[in-house]
Amino acid sequence: NWVEFFSLHHGSTSYQYATSLHWSLTQFTPAGMEIHAKNQVERIYSVLVLLFAMVTFSSFISSITSSMTHLRDLRGEQDKQKFILRTYFYENDISVELNQRIWHHLQMSYWNLKRRPHEKDIKMLSFLPETLKSQLREELFMPSLLKVPFLKFYANFNSGGMRMLCFGAIEECSLVCQEELFTTGKVGEKVYFVSGGVMVYKRVGFEDEEVSSGQWAAEAVLWIRWTHCGTFRAQTSCEAFYMHGERAREIMLKDAASVSFAAQYAQIFWNVLVERNRWTDIWPEHDSESIAKKACGIEDKPRPQLSRSASTVSSTKKSIPGVFSLQTAHH
Repeated sequence: NWVEFFSLHHGSTSYQYATSLHWSLTQFTPAGMEIHAKNQVERIYSVLVLLFAMVTFSSFISSITSSMTHLRDLRGEQDKQKFILRTYFYENDISVELNQRIWHHLQMSYWNLKRRPHEKDIKMLSFLPETLKSQLREELFMPSLLKVPFLKFYANFNSGGMRMLCFGAIEECSLVCQEELFTTGKVGEKVYFVSGGVMVYKRVGFEDEEVSSGQWAAEAVLWIRWTHCGTFRAQTSCEAFYMHGERAREIMLKDAASVSFAAQYAQIFWNVLVERNRWTDIWPEHDSESIAKKACGIEDKPRPQLSRSASTVSSTKKSIPGVFSLQTAHH
């Protein structure tokens, strides 16, 4: 064999290894060396290794070419959109200051490849069955939702309803620094949950309030027609998700076991709000906890039974006509 023919066994171990490595590398390139097959078995082995090297090398080159083509297509579409945007700004005589602010925002959000991907960005997830989607959304959102006192108690009454909230009422969003989720005077439609970064809540005449991961804003949207009292802005790059108020109410009203608790909470929330002179989108957690306990009857009366007849639930809804039909808050 070639080891004996070329007297490699007389050399050191390091020389034998280096020679073997050199021979292996020549199979991937047109280069050659003095060592070659000396019998049929070695010749067949050399041919097989060469074929494997050709296939591997071709696949590697093909993969790089495909990636470069895809990247070129992405950049081409991005450059096209940038050209259209520049033309739009020029033809409409947009001010330089606003122009720069818009470009900065788009660079940090729309064209930022470092942004955390969301479910809507991953097309493959759309092919999952609803069961797996529901479980995925539970793991994503349930820990944050259970930090809200109302939802923590609500989960005890209706765990299925909580899963439905995760599946059908929540959407994700990313924010760049100084991007706003809502502003003063805007009609509220969503409850916002911060899952990463730091937000700041600004009200005229009051100190700014920082809202970090695990906290929420605009809970009042669930219970009344709410107009935001301040501006909720990202202080850093942030990740958040929001719950649609209307969808959430529809889900809560479907289950007989929990509708009484939700209606009672809404009524107490409204009463507390009416008594206050200073309204805010950021409720202290201990206030929400107190309202939730009162709605459960923990503080004032025995906890209500979960099993209720359909007629009892219907009368409970009718007894609080202004809550789920949404009373209007006047600041």
